[in-house]
Amino acid sequence: MVYALLVITNLISLIVLLVLVGTKTIQWNWITGYLLGATAAMLAIFVMKKAVAQLMKTENHYLYYFMYVVRVGIYMIPLLLAFLFKGTPFYIMGVLIGLVPVILFPFFNGILLKQNSLYLDK
Repeated sequence: MVYALLVITNLISLIVLLVLVGTKTIQWNWITGYLLGATAAMLAIFVMKKAVAQLMKTENHYLYYFMYVVRVGIYMIPLLLAFLFKGTPFYIMGVLIGLVPVILFPFFNGILLKQNSLYLDK
């Protein structure tokens, strides 16, 4: 359910950016920045879920810490690429829009946990 909400959020963002590029309000490098950020966000969420699964399975907290550092690196790669290649291939605002699902993931998780607890109470 959480992944469906994240995919819907990504699709809405992509459609809005495509419309803005189509009307020539923004340039195409917003889309490339968005795709870079969205790819990094989905990869980071996948790493986060894998880390939690491994923590539950092996109880190796050092592996969990390592995966946390890997996830921070996954967040930093698109931001560094956007800063190093100023303007042309990736635009920093597109990258930040692409990383929005990382911010929304805990919010969606909290909503679903509250809904599940309401069903369990009845």
